[in-house]
Amino acid sequence: MTSLHDLPDELLRLICEYVQEHTALRDLGLVSRKYHAITLPYICKHVDTRRISVPQLINCLHKRPEVGQGIHTLDIGDWPALNDSQDQVNKICTNVLADRSTYGKHLSSYIKKETSTSRMLLRALLVLTPNVEVINFHITPYNTFSYTTMCALASFITSFQLLEEINVSHEEGGLEFSMELYCPLLNIARALSKLTISNCVYAELEDLPRGSYPHLRELRLKSVKLYGPQLIWIMRACSRLEIFEYGTDHDTKFWMTPQQLSTALQPVKNSLKTLIIDLTAQDKLFRGIDPIKSLREFTQLEELVLSQEDIVDNTNIQVREEYPDLIRPFFVTMRNPIADKLPTSLRTLQVKNTDQTFDYELGKLAMVVESDLPHLKLIRVDHDFGEDAEGTVRTYTSYISRKDILCGEDFAGIGICSAVTLQAKQDLYAKRR
Repeated sequence: MTSLHDLPDELLRLICEYVQEHTALRDLGLVSRKYHAITLPYICKHVDTRRISVPQLINCLHKRPEVGQGIHTLDIGDWPALNDSQDQVNKICTNVLADRSTYGKHLSSYIKKETSTSRMLLRALLVLTPNVEVINFHITPYNTFSYTTMCALASFITSFQLLEEINVSHEEGGLEFSMELYCPLLNIARALSKLTISNCVYAELEDLPRGSYPHLRELRLKSVKLYGPQLIWIMRACSRLEIFEYGTDHDTKFWMTPQQLSTALQPVKNSLKTLIIDLTAQDKLFRGIDPIKSLREFTQLEELVLSQEDIVDNTNIQVREEYPDLIRPFFVTMRNPIADKLPTSLRTLQVKNTDQTFDYELGKLAMVVESDLPHLKLIRVDHDFGEDAEGTVRTYTSYISRKDILCGEDFAGIGICSAVTLQAKQDLYAKRR
């Protein structure tokens, strides 16, 4: 019978990946010590502390430091509610503290300083994985995530020479966490190239020094409440940013004026290549008013993605008469054509949840795209046309002319895909009318 030792490395890796997806990792140690010893190097390239016994993992890494050096990604969450008994934790920590080697003394010096069992294990885990490139923090209603813990993490993360990316996410139903909690992470972000923070509530942030994060290339703030001045401080600190995503959700509001948003983006106008702005929960006062006055100065911008919630019901005539500005989408006004606000470097334009006003502007854009936007290759519009689908379709078929522009794949299944299918779709629309 073939033993695990005889299997090719690639086949063993595939087996390990399958087991990792379908079995709790803590059960692997119950199979056999030999199996665990062989598979550990493959499994531990990406360690998820939510699916494994952290003390047992630390015990293995302590005995085999070379395995810890091969770990590239850490998913950290669900502590200090450990599944192991206190006796197990104490035993493992005792073994580490008793190690008289230079490596053991280095590790035990960190453990001795920590009073919290959970943070003690976390410190040990970080010390044992010096080559980590990505750390994902998963915050749940069961986490006790304190400012002290974040400071402890930050003190270790700064020593990671290869760390490029930190992602912080909160599960729905969890406690609200303040941006202030992540100040330690923001303070170390100057050594990162990617930082993502999701589902976070507003809090005061210090005035960040200009150019504080020279290496940060990608910043994503998803469902994060920030006042205008805070975003301005952050963007001034990220003067070389290439990818920026900012958005709120339906439980938050867009707490800044259009002018503040435009001002916040100015420091990155010469470096930004991708801009994703989600205004689906913007404050009612700012709906329909230009949140982005002009992107013409963004000389490197190649991809633009904008989203907003349906502004008003098109059938509500009273609302239209009382608040005419509220029916205008995004940055589109009839006096200032959309083409005048987009940079010539733009390659992709994606707009979600629009109305017929934007459809008209999109038609005008298609007419001047050859001369004003020579690099634009893709236009994507996602929205539900509803009862006014026919009028919208006529607008598309009247103005879309460039063959290599893709316009459509909307939620209603209506749109013009390319010149190849253009005539067929026009025939279909004619039948519907």
